[in-house]
Amino acid sequence: MTTKSASSKKKTSAPAKQEAPPAQPSGLDMLRAAITTPDPSAAPTSVPTNSALASYMADPAIAGATRKGKSGVVKLGFDPKIAKEAREAAQIAGQIKTLSALFKVSQASMREYGADKRRVYNKAYRTDVTTVDVPYTVEVPQDANSDTPGHETRYVQVVCQNKYSVQGEAVLSAKEELGGWFDKLFTVTETKSLRPNAEELFRKILIDQGIKDDNLEKAMDLLFETKKKVDTVEAYESLEQEAPQVVRTMVSQNVTRVEPSLKFPSND
Repeated sequence: MTTKSASSKKKTSAPAKQEAPPAQPSGLDMLRAAITTPDPSAAPTSVPTNSALASYMADPAIAGATRKGKSGVVKLGFDPKIAKEAREAAQIAGQIKTLSALFKVSQASMREYGADKRRVYNKAYRTDVTTVDVPYTVEVPQDANSDTPGHETRYVQVVCQNKYSVQGEAVLSAKEELGGWFDKLFTVTETKSLRPNAEELFRKILIDQGIKDDNLEKAMDLLFETKKKVDTVEAYESLEQEAPQVVRTMVSQNVTRVEPSLKFPSND
């Protein structure tokens, strides 16, 4: 009889079964999760104990709070501690709104007046000031040493900046008609910026590989767009007045001076 050895009887153990990695959510699942608004009513809420509920109800704002449906707005109950401040804040907000509308009208008048008087002054005295002070008087306590007892002169400062809003495309299209006055009145700055699809084009270039020197400019035209920004020169105002009427008419339709700023005395 043939006897098998112990080693031959030992069976080879099977390799341990590896667990599959957890499935990753798909892009669509992630998108759905991101756009799904959780239902507030479905969220678990803890029920306060009787003692805790009693302490909450002692607060008039919480005790009288109301909420309609699933609205995210809660109307608090009337609380005497804050009612006065709430009323004053609402009244001040209304006053600010009214005063802002009135100030907008007064501000426009001051800007127009100051800009006009500055222009006339510069023309009369052949100068180029940018700021004028418009006087007004206020009543003050009597002072025997004052030149104007009971009154004091103060000023609203109107600052006319040498800045203009230029419709660049319109001015550039009229460059030939403006002739030499274009370079006298304006400066042109060119900037290059990547187009929105630049990244895609870069990838395509890297994948395809094969752009030769002769095609470099064509590739750059695809990758970049050229923008031109037109600005006025520092002495635009005086030069514009020296230009022929046809030039002045043409640029006046596309060049607007920035509105003057106002500064008021701090003691008013």
